[in-house]
Order: sequence, then C-alpha cells, then structure tokens
Amino acid sequence: MLKPITCDVAVIGAGSAGLAAYKAAKAEGARTLLIEAGPGGTTCARFGCMPSKLLLAAARAARDAGLASTFGVKTEAVGVDAKAVMARVQRERDGFVADVLQEMSDIPAADKVHGRARFAGRDSLTVDDHTLITAGAVVIATGARPVVPQDLRDACQERVVTHETVFDLETLPRTLAVIGAGPLGLELALAFSRLGVKTTLFDEGERIGAVSDPVVASAVRESFQQELKLELGVQVQAKRKADGDILLSWTDQGKARRGTFEYVLDAAGRAPAVDHLDLNLTGLPLSDSGVPTFDSQTLRCGASSIFI
Repeated sequence: MLKPITCDVAVIGAGSAGLAAYKAAKAEGARTLLIEAGPGGTTCARFGCMPSKLLLAAARAARDAGLASTFGVKTEAVGVDAKAVMARVQRERDGFVADVLQEMSDIPAADKVHGRARFAGRDSLTVDDHTLITAGAVVIATGARPVVPQDLRDACQERVVTHETVFDLETLPRTLAVIGAGPLGLELALAFSRLGVKTTLFDEGERIGAVSDPVVASAVRESFQQELKLELGVQVQAKRKADGDILLSWTDQGKARRGTFEYVLDAAGRAPAVDHLDLNLTGLPLSDSGVPTFDSQTLRCGASSIFI
C-alpha cells in the first residue's frame, strides 16, 4: 500500500541543483518535498570540484617546490608522500560532505522522502514501493553519471576509475592512462602528472579542452605536452594482464602502439541520470539521450509543470 502525499513542488535529487530548487520553492511558501535515493552529499563535495581542487592544490605545491631554485630559493629534494596526499584529499572531502549532510539534516523530516522516484504520470511519482506523490510541479535534478565503455568495464573493472572513484584510492598510481581530454580529464591528468605519476592522456579528437580556434588549440597542446604525454586522435583497446595491470593498444599515424598502466581513469563524458525515471509515462517528447526537451530559459519541459 503506497502512502499518498500531495505537495506543490516535488524535487527529485538532493544535489546542489536539487537543494537550490528546494530552498527556492520553500522561500515562496510552497509545500515542497525533496526526494533522494542515495546518501546525499552532492557531486561537488563527494567527487566533483572540491576533491579535484584539493588534488590540484597538492600538485601545484609539488610543482612550485620543484621550481623554487628558479627564484634563488634552496630546498631539499622534493618528495611526494603518495598516501599522505590521498589521505588529506579524503579527509578534507569528507569534511565538505559532512557540511552538506548537516544541511540536509536541518531540513524538516516531513519535507524529505528517501528512495528512488519514478514518474507514474505527468503530475505523480512513486518512490520505491512506499510512497505515491501528487505534485503541482516536479523538478528533475538527478544530475549525471560517468560513461564507461562496456569493453573497458568488462576487461579491467577493478583497475578502471572515474571521477566518482579515483579519490578513494589509498595511494597514487605508478602509471595512469586518462581517457578523455575535456576539462575533467585535463585537470586530473595534470594533477597526477605533477605529483609524479607517469600519466598519458588519450582522446579520439585532435584537440584538447574543446578549444575550437586552431591557433589557441595548438598553443594549448604545446603547453600541456611540456607536462603530459598526449595521444590524440586515437582509439584505445584494453586488455587485462596477468599481473593485474592494463595493456592499452592504439594506432598512431598508422603505427601500432602499446602501453601498460596500473590504472585507467575514464573521463570521456557523463550521461544524464534520467534512465530510471520512467519518463515515457509523462508523455513528454524525449531527446536521443532520453532527456525531455525543455526551454533553455525557463527549464520547463514543453507545456508541462515538469522542470529540469
């Protein structure tokens, strides 16, 4: 038997966007429900910009220490304590997450529903097998998740990490292949390289960082090549070796190339986390990626009372 609840606004997802939507609706006096299936804590705090910037800060400290002699500053030989670097990242990250969870705990219990929401119609949601919500408006704030190619996942699952799992490593890898030269892949590849990890950055495209101007793209590539090994315009195939490491194969200008890596960081992209919402039951037109078409100014999906 589903418990029926009626509200003005139902927000699916208690990440940064969902919390902001909840606060905005409450500020207008709306009866608002916040629905969250996971532990909470937001992408930013758990495995997004906050831990990545902690890692970058450590990497910058290592680089600056190594360059100190340029300015006439004498230092001892620079060493990186790999376990200490990752322990600090995790400790500070956990503090950020705790702050967000405290914010969540301050929300009245009557405004929170835990479980996975699915649409039962344009104005109704079921949450697991315990709640039926009828809402005047629904906000979809479920975020996105990393996309890992099936062949890579099947061949080397234990040694393939994403931005959601890489910060849980207890120590720095010896060698790392980063797949995807977008902003996420670039910053993590640069951070690990500056911390002494032998890092290679792969991408199917010829340019990095989505830079379209050819002159700027060339300058960016030249700059990053001073700190990273770049393999652009290539597709990789992965195979697990007997010792657990990953053997990557690719073709560069017609020549077969291979490299062995302790870990592969897949940063090739993220997909909208909407596949579990039963959006087909809303009657809304969906894009090829399964996302409802919406107005970019109002974020409203068609003529419905669903926003994304």
